[in-house]
Amino acid sequence: MASDHHQPAPPRVPEPPAVIRRLSETIRHPGVASTGLTTTSQGEWALLVNVEGDVPLPISEIEAKAEGHPVVYVRQHRLPIARPAYPGRGE
Repeated sequence: MASDHHQPAPPRVPEPPAVIRRLSETIRHPGVASTGLTTTSQGEWALLVNVEGDVPLPISEIEAKAEGHPVVYVRQHRLPIARPAYPGRGE
């Protein structure tokens, strides 16, 4: 499922499946900026995959590793840049 705006719902079960919890911490792919956990709009736990630019979706390697669990892709058109909160104060 690809989305520019993901609308998660409260989870139906308290803990995410071990498979996607582990994947969220270990996935490495050149087009993936970051990963995490989320829920679908129906409350199913899902793997959240933030992709960069025009990476073709879905990413077959990630889908296979998710073992049938939902994968939510969100395109990161531009990653945020960290800057000092109060530059005038040296922070």
